[in-house]
Amino acid sequence: MKILYWKNYSIFFYVLLFVFQSTHIHSQEKNNVCALVLTIDSEKQNMSKDYILAGPRLLAIGKNDDILVCDEMKIKIFTNTGMPKAIIGGYGQGPGEFLQSPLTYIGPLGYIAAKELNYVTIFSSNYKIVKKINMSTHKLLNDYFETKGFKYPSIEEYIPKNEFETIYSVKLQKDNKEIKEIIYEKPNEITSIMKVEVPDKSYKGDLFFGMLDTNRVLYHNAFEDVFNVSGKYYYTVQIICLDNNTYKKYTRSFTPVLISIDEELEVLEKMKEKSQNKLITDKMIKERKEKIEAQKYYHPILYLWVDMQYVYFWLDLIKKDGKITSASSKNPGELTQFCIDIFDVNSERFLEPIQLQFLPVMIKNGYVYNIDKNQDGYPVINKYKINPAVYGK
Repeated sequence: MKILYWKNYSIFFYVLLFVFQSTHIHSQEKNNVCALVLTIDSEKQNMSKDYILAGPRLLAIGKNDDILVCDEMKIKIFTNTGMPKAIIGGYGQGPGEFLQSPLTYIGPLGYIAAKELNYVTIFSSNYKIVKKINMSTHKLLNDYFETKGFKYPSIEEYIPKNEFETIYSVKLQKDNKEIKEIIYEKPNEITSIMKVEVPDKSYKGDLFFGMLDTNRVLYHNAFEDVFNVSGKYYYTVQIICLDNNTYKKYTRSFTPVLISIDEELEVLEKMKEKSQNKLITDKMIKERKEKIEAQKYYHPILYLWVDMQYVYFWLDLIKKDGKITSASSKNPGELTQFCIDIFDVNSERFLEPIQLQFLPVMIKNGYVYNIDKNQDGYPVINKYKINPAVYGK
């Protein structure tokens, strides 16, 4: 079955990860981009039951290159050599506990944010709990948006700058309009880094950001993508310095991929046939078609990862047998290549793009990580060393 339309690419990325891991594709890098240096196979390594990988979905990289794996309502922590180290979390409503598997973000100083439902739990770089925040009753945040006529902001990505300051993105609804905003929160103060109203005719696309260091935020706003203006196609990357509120903007040309109306609407038609509660209507299908016809091309960026001075952009692009197609319109089991753009922040230029034969879930400190299955069907985590030649070294 084709991938369904997801309201934003962050959700698309997580769902693609879930489905992709359900298909056994043993990861073997077939070119010189990177080399496998470590596999964490909890079954074959006879780890204690607390560290057995049951259904890992995402991971993050912490202090000393520790590998933090979100699995079974916990965060299972392994050393950079794959040995069990610690476990934080567990099912419950108390401090440091989760009601669902969290999404984990790590800031430039090593502080960890574990986000689930309406809660964000902050841990130190040594995995000690700092605080648990109920975002639905977070007075500073709610007061900020109520003065602007908004209620109930939905928190998306959340990166702790330090123990007291945070950068996070929110999604808002007002008068049938969807708005995305990146927020900088300090004690008793909230500042907007950027805000964008999602165009009515926009199809897919999202807002992504990351922290380069404690004072600089990089973001990509898909709604700034330029399609066929005087024959040009390019996306933008912006960097803001939090100290002085200055911005730098960069552009990158991309290969346009036409949206296949037939492929995209086929999924909705099939869902309509099976729908018992009429969730899919003719009106919805008509509106989807109008959006596709207005936009014509897929947005080029599916996700991004920040790694020191380098930023990696996963492109919605597949080149095969001289043909160009979209990755987001494919069944995950069909995906055998992942095209990546690389931006060098220090030299302010894009490097040569690379292709991987597996789906990255994290790129950090010169390593690429993915979640796969071994030959017996059990989850494993693979760690690859990126060839320095990728950076021109």
